[in-house]
This record gives sequence, structure tokens and C-alpha cells, in this order.
Amino acid sequence: MKAWRQGAAFAVVTLVVLTGMGAAPPAPAVSAQPDAPLRAVSYDVSIQTHDEELIRGRTGVGVARELATDGGSVEIDIMTVAQDLLGVRVIETMRSRGYAAVFQGNVGPQDGVHFAAESINDASYVMLLFFGMRFASDQSLAVGSAWTSAAGIRYTVRSVQSPRVTLDVLQRSNVSSASTIIVHGTVVYDPSLLVPISGDVIRRRIDMTQTGPLENEEELRFARHADTFDRPVAAPPASASTPGLAR
Repeated sequence: MKAWRQGAAFAVVTLVVLTGMGAAPPAPAVSAQPDAPLRAVSYDVSIQTHDEELIRGRTGVGVARELATDGGSVEIDIMTVAQDLLGVRVIETMRSRGYAAVFQGNVGPQDGVHFAAESINDASYVMLLFFGMRFASDQSLAVGSAWTSAAGIRYTVRSVQSPRVTLDVLQRSNVSSASTIIVHGTVVYDPSLLVPISGDVIRRRIDMTQTGPLENEEELRFARHADTFDRPVAAPPASASTPGLAR
């Protein structure tokens, strides 16, 4: 599991109900997953990665840079619900992988995300933070309101366009004495749907090495494009002609 995730959700509790990694601690049991999800939410996703490293040579100091892009879709399936714990299946269909990869894990009541190490990508992880059934339920969603979750993530309400709110997200964690991770960005959240609508989040890691800083930056963008909770809007009934006005 990437270190910034360990410093967030895994610091709360490592539930392994669906991951098959071990025995779960005493908690409401999640029943076996049915074939069909209770809810399926799909997102368009793009990930742009920048790597930068100082290179010291006989002629001086240079900078090596590398840029990589990836894109595709992520489907988040709610498979089971046990009180306020969600059993979740994630299907990532990303260009870099070339096939649909399926992962299983769970999401706690607020922003606890529990999946096997080196499984879901960072964009999926960020989206799942907002799937908790009680995410922000005890918080004011007025402009300017802010709170820090148990995972150490600071959320601030930037704007409100009912029923959706735009949240600034900020987390800073020290992986070690030589490594720092900063996550920041904005996410549009719909408390009536209990899911994020879109987001633009940057995760930046800085590692101090003997030759200088090594920087890795990911720009994670996502937008919801399908949700089985959405219902088609019925067309209004055709208005009957009014007597006396017909031509």
C-alpha cells in the first residue's frame, strides 16, 4: 500500500472483511457478495504523473524529468451493506493496464478506505474517501466550514450550489524523516447521493536522497458519468387542446 494511504485510512483501522488478508476484528459481518451490485457508480478518470530528480555530474547539476499520462474509467460497485460498513468492488479499466482489473475491499462510515496493498490506483482511493455513509453527516456544509477527519484529512467548504458542495481537500503526512507527502485539491460532493461528483486532486511526494530531492506528482481528475441511482426524467404529458382554441 502506498505510504500516503497508510498515513490516512489505514491509521484508523485495517478492516479485512472482503480482501482475504486475514481475520477481521470484532465488527458487524459483511455477508457474501451477490453477483449484482446494490449500486454502481462509474467515473471517467485521468492520471498525469510528473517525476523530477536532480542529477549531479562532472559538469554540474541537471534535472531529469519524466511525464506519463493514463486514462480510462473506474466503476465503484456497492456490493453489500452491514450497518454503516460498505463492501465494495472496484473495476478499473485504464489504458496503461489494457484490461479491466477487479479489486474488493470495504469503506468505513467516514473516510476509511481498506483495500489490499498495491491494488486500486490513487484516483480510485480518493473517490472512495467520499463514499462513507456518514461522510460529513455531522458537519456543517455552509461556506467556510471546515473539519479534520480521523484520517488526518482537512476538508473545507469552498462553495455551495445546492445540493452539491465544493470541498477543498488537504493532507500533509511525513512518511519518514526524509519523505513528505502533500495531497490537495477540490472535490464536488453531493450529500444527497453520498458520492463525489467530480474532483481535481494533486498528490505530491518529496523524498530527500543523497543526491538531492526526488519529487513525484500525480494529478488525479475524475467525473461521474453514470449511476444506477439516477433515474430518467419522465417526459411531461402532452397537454390537451383547450376547447375553443383549436384551429
